[in-house]
Amino acid sequence: AVESRRALVVLADAFVHAHDRTPCKAQLAPPRRFADGTEQRRPLGLYRAALLGTISDAVMLQPREQLDVLPAAFWRVLVALFFEHRYSSLLHHYAFQLVHVAILTEHDAVLRALFGKCKLLTRLIGAYKDDVADTKGFVLKLLNALRLYAERAARRARKARKAGAANTSVPYLVHLLRSHDGFAKLRPRLIDDTLLRTKRPHPPPDRGLPAFLGISAMLRNRRGGGSPYGGGGVDDDDDDDDDDDDDD
Repeated sequence: AVESRRALVVLADAFVHAHDRTPCKAQLAPPRRFADGTEQRRPLGLYRAALLGTISDAVMLQPREQLDVLPAAFWRVLVALFFEHRYSSLLHHYAFQLVHVAILTEHDAVLRALFGKCKLLTRLIGAYKDDVADTKGFVLKLLNALRLYAERAARRARKARKAGAANTSVPYLVHLLRSHDGFAKLRPRLIDDTLLRTKRPHPPPDRGLPAFLGISAMLRNRRGGGSPYGGGGVDDDDDDDDDDDDDD
């Protein structure tokens, strides 16, 4: 376990270095400019894609332990690349996996790096409102993941009050979502857009793609096929349905 965590640190440092280093003249190409004034400095490349995929796979195996060792610089680079590389579905897929597992495990240090230092929530809301079609599917999935997390947290808090539990500290992300006016205003639109996606006919699953690449599943998730965050938006956490009418 110790060796795997050391290896993950090496991979994360390599990922950050590959992003921050100045490319040589032979690697430079005219940046790709978009209509909103942003630009893509250079292609993601196989090296950085492979590093990110390996990091994501390692974190999925042992989420809490592996998230502990990822430096704040890694999350800075990941957020920057997510919005810079609009057409890289592979990068968006890995970024969603990593951010989502940090939300589910409520990893405080990672969430503070993502939503505090990197301002991820504000940037997601801005991208969604600007209707950037190239990243909107994954932006919707991340915003829905946050919405469902906030709803679960509210139900847990109501249950705790009913049980007479003493006041406990509010997790960082819960406090952020409650106090963020932009997120509260966007919530009805998220629900409407998610329900609209479930009513659209989806093309048949991709066939003939190598299973080991995970591309077929990735593309199906992007289209909203079966993912509660991309296509359903329905919280299947049914252990506390009886508390929904107890809002204060």
